Amino acid sequence: MNKFFKHTLFLLFWIVQPASLLAQKPFGNEWIVASQTYLRIPVVENGFHKITNAELLQAGFPLDSSQSAAFQMFRRGKEVPIHVSTDEQNNIEIIFQGQRNDGALDSALYIKPNSIPHPHYSLYSDTSAFFLTHNAVGIPGKRVNFNVLTQDSLDYRLAEVEKLFLSHYAPGKFYPPESGFNDGSALSGYDLGEGWTGPEIKNDVAYSFSFNINNACLDKFSKAKIELVLVGRSAGNHAFALWSSDQSGLKRKISTFNFTDFESIICKAFLDSADVTSKSEFRLTLVPAENEGSFSLSYAKLHYPQRILNEDFAPIKPTNILKPRLVKFTDIDPQRFNYLIITQPAVRVSVANADPVEAYAAYRASKQGGGFKPLILHSEDIYDQFNYGEPGPAGIRNLISRIAEAGNLKFVFLIGRSVDPQTVRKSVDARTLDMVPNAGWPGSDIALVMGTDSASGLNPIVPIGRLNALNSQHVYDYLLKVKAVESEPPTAKWRRNILHLSGGRTTGEIAVFLDYVKSFEQKLAHSTLAAHFETISKQTSDPVEKIPAHIPVNKGVGLITLFGHSSLDVTDMDIGLASDSEANINNHPRYPAIIVNGCAAGSIFYSTKTLSSDWILTPNKGAVLFLAHTFNGLSTDLKHYTDSFYEVLGDSNFTHQAFGIIQNEAIRRNLIKQKNITALITAQQMVLHGDPAIRIFPKDSTLIADTTTATLPDITAIHISPNPSNEWFRFSIEFGPLPSPEKVSLLVYDLWGRKVDEILFSAHYGKNEWFWHPKNLPSGVYIYKLKLDLGNRTISPAAQNALQGKLIWLH
Repeated sequence: MNKFFKHTLFLLFWIVQPASLLAQKPFGNEWIVASQTYLRIPVVENGFHKITNAELLQAGFPLDSSQSAAFQMFRRGKEVPIHVSTDEQNNIEIIFQGQRNDGALDSALYIKPNSIPHPHYSLYSDTSAFFLTHNAVGIPGKRVNFNVLTQDSLDYRLAEVEKLFLSHYAPGKFYPPESGFNDGSALSGYDLGEGWTGPEIKNDVAYSFSFNINNACLDKFSKAKIELVLVGRSAGNHAFALWSSDQSGLKRKISTFNFTDFESIICKAFLDSADVTSKSEFRLTLVPAENEGSFSLSYAKLHYPQRILNEDFAPIKPTNILKPRLVKFTDIDPQRFNYLIITQPAVRVSVANADPVEAYAAYRASKQGGGFKPLILHSEDIYDQFNYGEPGPAGIRNLISRIAEAGNLKFVFLIGRSVDPQTVRKSVDARTLDMVPNAGWPGSDIALVMGTDSASGLNPIVPIGRLNALNSQHVYDYLLKVKAVESEPPTAKWRRNILHLSGGRTTGEIAVFLDYVKSFEQKLAHSTLAAHFETISKQTSDPVEKIPAHIPVNKGVGLITLFGHSSLDVTDMDIGLASDSEANINNHPRYPAIIVNGCAAGSIFYSTKTLSSDWILTPNKGAVLFLAHTFNGLSTDLKHYTDSFYEVLGDSNFTHQAFGIIQNEAIRRNLIKQKNITALITAQQMVLHGDPAIRIFPKDSTLIADTTTATLPDITAIHISPNPSNEWFRFSIEFGPLPSPEKVSLLVYDLWGRKVDEILFSAHYGKNEWFWHPKNLPSGVYIYKLKLDLGNRTISPAAQNALQGKLIWLH
């Protein structure tokens, strides 16, 4: 009997690997000892906090006052010192210094970590997490006495006051730089200048701000200093002066600064006694000068001399903690599952006397559903395990990377709604609304499984899709649709029907878009699919042209591809909303996949009223897959993207594979051909709404994952050149289609059998090329060995012989 595994929290089983591999990347779970119990303590304010004996007991945390020395507390994977005391009744009290969440971890979400404007405000939450545990082996924890105060001979100290400016969200850099929200493209990963900031400061308007100060030593204000973080809001040069000021106007020009485009700049300057006239308020003004665009103030910090008072030496007064939560981490072997579901409890409320997410996993574990080994995880638990208890996409990305590294993961299915982070950030219901976060803005799920540049790896490491469900009924309805379409015979004639729709706004554009969809058809002309095409082209220049899409859809089509203009809930070739009775959609159980080449039809993270959501979430009609852009789609890049998709679809190695596998291979091929930034953006923002394991052209009715588990690719050729060489050796290996990234090890030995080098490569379908540079090795003959898991793969005799050989190095 097939089983699926569900866990609240987990610690991945460490597969035995070379130490060099394990050290490559931290995944955020290295600090955890799975055998220990942890108490997660949320913190929203800086200051001292106390945990009482009663709170520990109520939370179910194991107490033993005789071993209180073994208490440890962690934040972001590092131990922090605590004060532990025990009264006469052996009641324990723990005091720690807590810090609210900041944006320090967010740097990992940026295209380049140093692009983050400042680390003082989190993109996702104000709440940080501290974890209390009891060391199982009795190692003493870090301790501190917070009431030990020292006093020096000075009668003042340098106080610090910070101010965040958070009224606006700066989207950051657009491509090209002179474009903007309405006509530009933006990477889904956080880019230069992106984040929360203050209002735009333009060339003709000064901007004043102030600090509340207490007991300031005005005569010593020359020791004060100011630090500002400013961010560019547009392309161009930004020049400005910083002035001290008061209610009457400007006082003294403190300094001048300039920076360019969407960069952020940290400005520091010392102050003067002449800059301040009040003991309670200090005011500054930014005055633009020859500013070519606009900028914003994001953060300001003032250090000022403050008179020391007697009450400053009073004992600390810790505040009570917020409600803690007991956490137990469990070891899980990633080899025991290959289908990962990430979800949230809100979509697991019983429907028809069953948890619909559990029912979905059970179906995928069944023979009819593919015979997978599903694992269900909750996003909140993933935050605790892989992002130190802090919400956001980083933990999900770390988790997927860690599991995929084991090589067994086939699909990731996100079940639950996501919302654009800037939309939900300040909502009290943020975690309920943003159930399973996407990668950033503009919205993207596939960016969770791919790098941001060639160095970090652009190829998606695993197929990923999402059901943007608002409730458990949506999950239940979708499961019924998936079961229905996958119960249809693979040989059903409707499956081979492909509907092409071409739009456009002008006569010239209509002709071009029609040529585009005809070129897609040509990609399949000589394939084994034997598809039947119907093409409907726009006939007028009207913004929207209604078409009787229900006629071919109700008869049955396996794939609908539209190329034209679109918005959230309409396309210029208007196919209608599946939920709208006037659209006359009644196609159960013939649910197609839909690809929309346009703008924002897939913007499911911005609005719940999108074309994508309507066709996917409407019960008993519509579609089971919807691939569309979440932002501004560029026609040329969309054409290249869909060209590659059809090219892969026409490849007999991929025709019958799961939609997510076809999508990932199309991305890989397209990014080899198109190396521009907008090709990457298109790959990120074509969001797959639906289960990536669905096959639109299944090979057999059992839907057993034959090409992802049993039918393994051939290794057709291995070549090494030049050989002999005085520069480097090129290793070329040709693979058939791979269900997931393949690992290949190159080991090089000298003639005495001593290993002189070892390199690990990732492989993909088709021709792979890797280079070995001998560096400072002396001239001579070396022996190489290529190690790869052959499993059931067939390998040509020539390739078999080339797995080991000689290299002649002429240095």
